Amino acid sequence: MSKTSRLSQRFGRETSDGPWANHAMQMIPCGILLIISSISLSSSSMAQTDLPRIQIAGARRIQSKLVDPYMSDLEERILLQRLREALSVSRDVNTLRALPLAFAEHLPLVIDEQALEEIGLTADQEFDFEEGAEGRPIGANLRWILRQLDLTFVISHAKVVITTQDAAEAMPAIRIYDVTPLLSVWQKNGQPVIDPTSLLDTIQTSVQADTWECLGGPSTISPIVVRSRCLLVVSAPTTVHLDVDQLLNQLDRTSASFVNSRPQKSVPIAPLPKRYLPSDSDELPVFGGMF
Repeated sequence: MSKTSRLSQRFGRETSDGPWANHAMQMIPCGILLIISSISLSSSSMAQTDLPRIQIAGARRIQSKLVDPYMSDLEERILLQRLREALSVSRDVNTLRALPLAFAEHLPLVIDEQALEEIGLTADQEFDFEEGAEGRPIGANLRWILRQLDLTFVISHAKVVITTQDAAEAMPAIRIYDVTPLLSVWQKNGQPVIDPTSLLDTIQTSVQADTWECLGGPSTISPIVVRSRCLLVVSAPTTVHLDVDQLLNQLDRTSASFVNSRPQKSVPIAPLPKRYLPSDSDELPVFGGMF
């Protein structure tokens, strides 16, 4: 059995039919990078040299890689794509135990019942669906449900695991983010200099601030320059990584939109007639209510 077939069976779908029939997978040399397409591509229309990638909510230039010996990059990409898919779930599903069955065809979801027992909860714990949740992504609905119970989820061993906040902090994921596109490089004594300090401050104050080591939390973030690329090595729970990734890519898209926006035409202003220019003795008007 090929690696592609094994991966498909692991996630509950065969490659011969269904959505996975339209996902082209291939390996390239230099690190054996597996890439999965997010659009329908038939083998007849796809050249051997094509390298399709998952496209998620617009162009994403801030790339990151998972550091995990027990889960491949491809397996994680599949799970993240599933979490972003919209899924309508019956309102009859109102306990944690019913969630894995409700998501069975879309997501390998399991419950860490031992961790729940440590805080006095069981898998039979009930929850309420948010109004209008039917058309929202699986991940958004899952975070809303778990937040009611002070729970969270992690991606571990190619599964999405419902667990407690403490348990999630005890098994952080390590990711390497390439943030070079967000930083300016200047020369000092003939050497390139990159200062990520302001970016680190932005992340630690904007994304779940109490999770970072600087405020007594368990998550860490360390910058390092490798071959002129500025990388951030982040150790944090899964949901923190999701928020960090979203922030970094939104910063990139926003700054690019400002750079690429068409400059406004300057309108020449006629000089003010001399009689309207205030003298040193005149009081300047005060404008109220503007700020």
